Amino acid sequence: MAVPDELPAPSAPGIIQEIVEQHAEEAAFLWCLRDRATDDPARAARTVDYRIAWRPGTRRARSFEVDLAMAGGETLTLGLEPLLDFQMLGLGYLHPEWGHGLWKGESADALEHWAVPVSEPLSPHYLHIQSLCRAELGDRVGMGVLEQLVIGPHAPSGFKAMLDGAP
Repeated sequence: MAVPDELPAPSAPGIIQEIVEQHAEEAAFLWCLRDRATDDPARAARTVDYRIAWRPGTRRARSFEVDLAMAGGETLTLGLEPLLDFQMLGLGYLHPEWGHGLWKGESADALEHWAVPVSEPLSPHYLHIQSLCRAELGDRVGMGVLEQLVIGPHAPSGFKAMLDGAP
């Protein structure tokens, strides 16, 4: 797979455009390296479908499956089973004072502690997590990460409000 010399310009102005261009170049570079890291060539899926089983009272996955319908008629199912949650709040995501990337001056620091699992997983600042997962694809078993930030109604999941939990 060849990386294009120039990527199409995003419609976002100013600094956003620079960030998008930087990450698009990184993604293209990493995708090219992927073919060197595995014996399986990259293939495109015709359709993608997914299933989520939620942990009761939360917006966190108990399990997550992705079905990839491949061009040759084969369907691959990737299964993810969360084992451990990492609170993105610790990196500033959704943090009320120390927002991710927020400028606090030349030298600023703070320290916070909270018990995990968190006592209020539906509290807005605890919604964004990354889960270390056991991953299965056919007879292959490994590890993966499932990033989760679920806000608002989602009929297939039974979510009716901004922050209601799974039954």
